[in-house]
Amino acid sequence: MKKIVRRNLILILIQIILVIPYNYLYDYYSLRLNTFSYIAVILYAFLCGSSFMLMNLTNKGINTVLAAYYLIFTLFNIHYSIFSYGPTVFLFFLIFGALLTSILKKKHND
Repeated sequence: MKKIVRRNLILILIQIILVIPYNYLYDYYSLRLNTFSYIAVILYAFLCGSSFMLMNLTNKGINTVLAAYYLIFTLFNIHYSIFSYGPTVFLFFLIFGALLTSILKKKHND
């Protein structure tokens, strides 16, 4: 249980820490109206997707906490727009939806 929490926490912290250089990279290229600004969006999308695939989603309690975190983080970013650019907020909302699905999914005994 502690290994699952530690692993998922490390992946979330990596996402939060990499939001800062992502914002600087996006702002730098978007001010110059350069299409390279979307490279930052694509790289961060790959990071969010890969970190979600690496998370251990076997425990419903941990999934509930992670879903609540992503929902609060998404709502905070929508309201204040401090941490990330709009499309990445959409990525966090998708991760919240996937976690919610894993919480509500019933186990089948085959």
